[in-house]
Amino acid sequence: MSERPYRRPATFKLDDPGVVVVDASRYDEEDLLVAIDAGAEDISRDDDVYEIVSEPGDPVAVRDALADASVEIESADVTQRPKVRVPVQEAEAAKLLKLIDMLEESDDVGAVHANFDVDADVLERIAS
Repeated sequence: MSERPYRRPATFKLDDPGVVVVDASRYDEEDLLVAIDAGAEDISRDDDVYEIVSEPGDPVAVRDALADASVEIESADVTQRPKVRVPVQEAEAAKLLKLIDMLEESDDVGAVHANFDVDADVLERIAS
């Protein structure tokens, strides 16, 4: 009788940070520094939002500190983020995004997390 080797689930390739999102058009980085005192590890700007990253147990403290400073929160969740990103070229990106859309539409799928990295210009061309 042969034994099947144990295979680790794909989740070992993901981190699960807390992420608080704030509208970048309304606030600047100075307004968000209270989040660092509350346990945030990083504040980064991604287009029109700031993403404030914390340990999984800290997003509530970070969210509350920002709310106390009168900063309006767009969202605050614990999410899955890849530890390593895989670059994807334009030809494969369209197929990949179609697959992700199909998975997200399935009633049996709760969430889709991926580790692909596609240039923003390529994503815009695919979307149009």
